[in-house]
Amino acid sequence: MCSITRLSFSKLCAKFVDDELAAVKFMQNRSAATLISVIKENVAAGSTVVTDEWRGCYGLADEHYTHLRVNHWINFVDPVSGAHTQTVESLWSHAKQGNKARRGTHRTKLDSYLCEFVWSRRLNQGEHPFEKILCAIAERYPPR
Repeated sequence: MCSITRLSFSKLCAKFVDDELAAVKFMQNRSAATLISVIKENVAAGSTVVTDEWRGCYGLADEHYTHLRVNHWINFVDPVSGAHTQTVESLWSHAKQGNKARRGTHRTKLDSYLCEFVWSRRLNQGEHPFEKILCAIAERYPPR
């Protein structure tokens, strides 16, 4: 984990490292306890967390995070900090499009669909998906 990690919330929790999508998780429970727990598990202290004005995130500064909030009633991009949740909103839209193409998603499989979504988004243009997954498997489980 590094200090330039950004975590953005909507219905989707998206983790970015160096502005690169690193992970996505669907958040069914957005209670303060759940959100703070997810943040502590995935984001190094001192990192920046961007949220809307959801009250469940108000205690983040007490947990040693830089917390940038966007009040969507006033603007979509904070004019002072430049913080916004548009990236995660756009990701959620694209993830839902993929699920619509599959004619729906069974809730128990949503996390695995989101993992596939993140993996496919991280493919470079022109990379062959099958070769890329074989390389990823070989990196994770090197031959002995």
